[in-house]
Amino acid sequence: MDAGRGRFEQGGDAEVAYAMESSAGGMGIGQMLRAVRQRWWVVLLVTAIGVAVAWFFIPPSQTVYRATAVVRLDDGQRSLIGGVATPPVGNVRAPDFLMSQVHVITSRDLIGSVIDDHGLRLFPAPPLPAAVFHDVATDDPETAATLELSFTDDGYDVRSEAGARAHAAYGERVSIGGIHFGVAAAPAGVSGGQATVLPREFAIDIVLAGLEAVRRPDAAIFDIRYTAADPDRAVALANAVAHAYQADNLRGVQETARKQREFLEEQWLQAEERLAQAQQQLTSFRNRGQLYDPQERLRQEQTALLTMDAQRDQLVGERRLYESFLRRVENADEERIDAELMTLVSAPGLSAGPLLSQLSTQLMQYKTERDRLRAGGMADTHPEVERLTTLMGSIRSSVVDATRTQLASLDLRIRTLGEQRSQSASTVRSIPNVDSEDTRLAQEVSLATGTANTLRAEYHRARIAESIDLGQVEILDLAAVAIPQVRGNRTQKLIIAFVFALILGCATAVVLEASNKSVRWRGDVEQMLAVPGLGVIPHFRNEAGSAQRQRLFRRGANRNGTAQTKARSMAAAEAYRMLRTKVMFLQPDAQRGTLVVTSASSGEGKTTTAANLAASFAHQELHVLLVDCDLRRPRLHRVFQVEEAPGLVDLLLGHVDASRAIRGTPVSGLDFLPRGSWDERAPELLGGIRVRQLIEEFRQTYDIVLFDSPPVLSAADAATLASLVDGVLLVMRAGRTSRESARYAMEQLQDVGGNVIGFVLNDPDSIASRYGEYTYADTYDAVGA
Repeated sequence: MDAGRGRFEQGGDAEVAYAMESSAGGMGIGQMLRAVRQRWWVVLLVTAIGVAVAWFFIPPSQTVYRATAVVRLDDGQRSLIGGVATPPVGNVRAPDFLMSQVHVITSRDLIGSVIDDHGLRLFPAPPLPAAVFHDVATDDPETAATLELSFTDDGYDVRSEAGARAHAAYGERVSIGGIHFGVAAAPAGVSGGQATVLPREFAIDIVLAGLEAVRRPDAAIFDIRYTAADPDRAVALANAVAHAYQADNLRGVQETARKQREFLEEQWLQAEERLAQAQQQLTSFRNRGQLYDPQERLRQEQTALLTMDAQRDQLVGERRLYESFLRRVENADEERIDAELMTLVSAPGLSAGPLLSQLSTQLMQYKTERDRLRAGGMADTHPEVERLTTLMGSIRSSVVDATRTQLASLDLRIRTLGEQRSQSASTVRSIPNVDSEDTRLAQEVSLATGTANTLRAEYHRARIAESIDLGQVEILDLAAVAIPQVRGNRTQKLIIAFVFALILGCATAVVLEASNKSVRWRGDVEQMLAVPGLGVIPHFRNEAGSAQRQRLFRRGANRNGTAQTKARSMAAAEAYRMLRTKVMFLQPDAQRGTLVVTSASSGEGKTTTAANLAASFAHQELHVLLVDCDLRRPRLHRVFQVEEAPGLVDLLLGHVDASRAIRGTPVSGLDFLPRGSWDERAPELLGGIRVRQLIEEFRQTYDIVLFDSPPVLSAADAATLASLVDGVLLVMRAGRTSRESARYAMEQLQDVGGNVIGFVLNDPDSIASRYGEYTYADTYDAVGA
């Protein structure tokens, strides 16, 4: 037996190596792929469930519309007023300030003002269009109601949930339940619909859900995006938020300017009081006559010097102001130039001149006359309109020239004061021994004068800044159209879900295979039972009926079958030929031998193995007898298409002789003894003397006698026969026979002295089909029992 087993291991190295891969610990790639193939239904089920769950929870793809308005934060516009005030709300170049503006745009206060200004608490439900209502207002911010609307030829009717009704003509407002709104005209193709009034905070949440503010990198520019199912609503809300943000910023700028103006006014009044006190002290000191003439002269010159400095500073400030206004006029476009000119001529110092007053009056008269002609339908090319336009341009040029003349006059006065100051300074340097007290008092007066003058100038600048409607927010682009976008790509998500479900299904199949306690690999069974594995039988199936089965036993049969059936049958037939060879190698004296074919449990393929092994021996030109000893569930008579009786039971009871009980088969050299007629005493007869006598008779007549016995764990017949024959062949089915069943069956056979020569593994996905390369010419095909 050892020599035979050595030959078997040498001839099937690939199969043994593959089997040992599993027993070495862990599952290799090959075993995992095999598990997936064997449990394909698990993979399919888990994948189907995963895809179904994903289909249920993943919402369908939805087309939404996104509109974008673009705004910019900039202090450049404030240069038009000559830097009158510092940036009042924040420094637009500071990163923290820019980041905070994103939160300002999406703040609840700002969105609440949009809700209130545009009546967005009233939501029309389809088929009503989004812009069906106008002038919407509510008395209570917490009001929530549903309104029913119906449109008629003479107006529209409104009914509330409380049963209140109201009617109004198109274009008129209606009031019902503290809700006020109007409908301009009946929507086309709509006879009525519903509208919902939401609480203010809930409406804010709805608007915020579709709003997004994004700052562009390295720029003080923001994209205000709004996404909605209705394109008109998306455009309207994006623009509404942009305008609300601009208005909110302007209010902040003006509020800051007002506070700055009030502060400067207070400080200026206090400075005037300090100046008056300082002048009073200086006058009193000088009136006491405690100074000599040189010292008095020194003090007078010093006072004059300080006065000239103050006057010069005041003139420089006035010149800067006039130059700023003049720059604004020169840079203004056609629409704003007249307003800027009026601001220029109204500036302090300029407005007192009679020439500028006369020019401004003429300009306004010409402008009024031209506007009247335009309103009367005259085009800009009309001679009279062109004449007025030419006169207005001439007057504008005259105003600019007069302003430049005033600037030149200021330059002359500044130079004159500079020359006078130089002379006074020379005089002061020439007068020695200036009295310290007089100097201190004069300095106080000078400082107080300078402070008061500075505060006065800043106060006037603050007043100008407060009166100018210039904020930091400039709207670059308003949303014109909404771009459609697909939200939630369901197909892509389902594909991803399918891939994950497929992976999960494969993993589940591998886990189930790893947790399977049944025999799977020949190497596992050899280590567990300590007996050699004599063969792995691949899966095969006959596609025809009884006639097909009869033909399978003939040499070269199934030539006309399908390619798939033929290939499977021939692969199995070659596996049985190898099994026959290994049995003969394990028992060189197998001729004139007896062999029991059994299994641990039913359904493991012992009957099929017995029939095909017997046919294989017969094709080896041996005289073979196949005996059906499965007295409770005989099946071999169906395989060979013979009558069940008479048979073995009739022979044991002495009702017939062997010549009548034993039948021939389509396979040359193979005889078959069926079970025979059923008798309740039959199971007891297998352990009697008559069975021993029959076995000895069969030894004398046949080269090989094969017994198809019941499963070991189902009846005691297998153990009884195992003690009477030369050897036992144990059949197992991969993935079905449990390890415990195989081990227990082996113990049962060995306890009665049975000689288990090896085992056969029926494998539906046999590795033999992957590693074996056989020649199918001049062979027989296997048969399924």
